[in-house]
Amino acid sequence: MQTSSFLALCAAVFAGVLGTVSEVHVWTNRPIWPQGGPRPEPAECPANLDWDVWLGPAPHRPYAPGYHPFAWRGWWDFGTGALGDMACHEINMAFMGLDLRNPISIQAETSGHNKDSFPKWSIVTYEFPANDWRAGLKLVWYDGGKKPSQDLCEGKVPGAEGKLVIGDKGKLWGYTELLGGAEPVDVEFPQSPGHFEEWVRAIQGGEPAVSNFPDYAGPLAEVVVAGNLAVWVAAEEGQGEKIQWDSENLKVTNVAGLESLIKPEYREGYTLDA
Repeated sequence: MQTSSFLALCAAVFAGVLGTVSEVHVWTNRPIWPQGGPRPEPAECPANLDWDVWLGPAPHRPYAPGYHPFAWRGWWDFGTGALGDMACHEINMAFMGLDLRNPISIQAETSGHNKDSFPKWSIVTYEFPANDWRAGLKLVWYDGGKKPSQDLCEGKVPGAEGKLVIGDKGKLWGYTELLGGAEPVDVEFPQSPGHFEEWVRAIQGGEPAVSNFPDYAGPLAEVVVAGNLAVWVAAEEGQGEKIQWDSENLKVTNVAGLESLIKPEYREGYTLDA
């Protein structure tokens, strides 16, 4: 989607084209890599790969075909699963249009996992409090072939990937189609020169890019990967315990033992400067 079209859509949602939004549903065809199983058998490392350097700060494990160069996404030591891989793209419109920062609780339902490889599928539900311009709402993320109930879709059939935003004046299907009586509105929004131009402008000391780190990209990444804390808790097949998230202090307040996921201890030789 072009930057200007994306910003226009976010502005329309912000302006109330859907009325009071209560739910956002986002689904993906990921994972498209092996996930949810045991470690592959160790093998001889290819001569052109420095395995120790590739591991970086992660705990040491033997080389095996199944990590490098692509399927690392499915392992807790290396990646963030389907949620971390795709949600930064797929929930971006709702994050901007509805200011989805600082969730207060997150709960996951999964296929189960061994806390080494991410689950084959997960459904992650975030709850966001009301802010000074919108009501509280929930966002539901689906991966591994899971999709929202057909009853929510106004006769539409969910494809492999999609988005559905539900308000009391109608629904938004994907990026373009209004359902349930919602009518288009004219909106004003900051015009972007494009991703590359924004980046160059920021480098040269001009206006920051819309997705700059402290104001946008950082908070978006926090929302996404905080969902994996709930996925971790849901290690048994089914629904895990709902976690209470303290965004200001970056901690879970009701479930112990998640500190090492939030702030990992790196193996010897690697440090992260504060």
